[in-house]
Amino acid sequence: MLPVRLEGLSKSFGSTVAVDGITCEAPGGKLTFLLGPSGCGKTTVLRMVAGLLEPTGGAIRFGERDVTALPAERRGCGMVFQGYALWPHMTVAENVAFGLESRKLPRDEVRRRTGEALEMVRMSTYAARRPAELSGGQQQRVALARAVVYRPDVLLLDEPLSNLDARLRAEMRREIRRVVDEARLTAIHVTHDQHESLSMADRIIVMREGRIEQVGGPRDVYERPANRFVAEFMGETNVLAATVEGPSADGARGIRVAGGMLEASGAGPRQAGVRVFASVRPECLRLHRGDASPTDRPSLRGTIAETTYLGAFTQFRIDCAGTLVTVLELRPRHGVGVGEPVAVTADPADVVLLDA
Repeated sequence: MLPVRLEGLSKSFGSTVAVDGITCEAPGGKLTFLLGPSGCGKTTVLRMVAGLLEPTGGAIRFGERDVTALPAERRGCGMVFQGYALWPHMTVAENVAFGLESRKLPRDEVRRRTGEALEMVRMSTYAARRPAELSGGQQQRVALARAVVYRPDVLLLDEPLSNLDARLRAEMRREIRRVVDEARLTAIHVTHDQHESLSMADRIIVMREGRIEQVGGPRDVYERPANRFVAEFMGETNVLAATVEGPSADGARGIRVAGGMLEASGAGPRQAGVRVFASVRPECLRLHRGDASPTDRPSLRGTIAETTYLGAFTQFRIDCAGTLVTVLELRPRHGVGVGEPVAVTADPADVVLLDA
């Protein structure tokens, strides 16, 4: 279970800087996600770790071993690509065994390790089939088996679920998580899908324009974003221009926003009058009918501008003094309609202040 450490890693293509001196670590035996929008440098990082691209600067270490200058075949990585990259003329078992045979392993060991890898991804009964006879999810399982059959020090996954439909993506998320845990692999997974990373990761590294914006666990990154980019990239949120006011009786800081007041418990030492942004997730807001508005806590006042019924929950858009605030309500109880007055409240712990 070797950790992977990147030290000042950079990559330029001519005058274009794709990765700008990043330093981070993927812990041993854990699943780390490189997450960010297209063009942020995450796949470039993965390809440098794999040995498919030479860094412009910095170092890559697997445990205490510096692998920066090692060719790909000597690094001990297994890789799962976005495309399945299976040999169409070979059976499932032959695809998985191909790399072991290329390494001239004894036939009995190749057979045994191929069987173990197929069993791990639950594809043993399909060993004699060819890729064209498999679904997309089954092909991706075979690609995963081919990557782990080497018993790699590091497993690298380059957006392996992007070609699958929603049901198969959910299934493969569980399978990848299970395989990583059972094999106790150090794994690095590249994606731009926030839900994928939140549901699978031990650690998330959020990237933008070749730099790291935040590193943390899924709850940390989603609930306590480091800046506005992370807050908005990790999922829908209300980013409200705000002014910090004095502390309230319970220690939370009052903040004034369009349409009223909220409180934030993590305001820190900011002085009164400082302008900030307040990020509040739609599911963290509570809606109150106009005739049931709370009087014991601060709130935003507005009118319903739009409602969208989505089955399990309803999305409300509230016009608060010209600023639209989104509220998601699970199993909605309120029969409020467009134009009706409402109040919106939030727990101070759910109001995250970001520097303007």
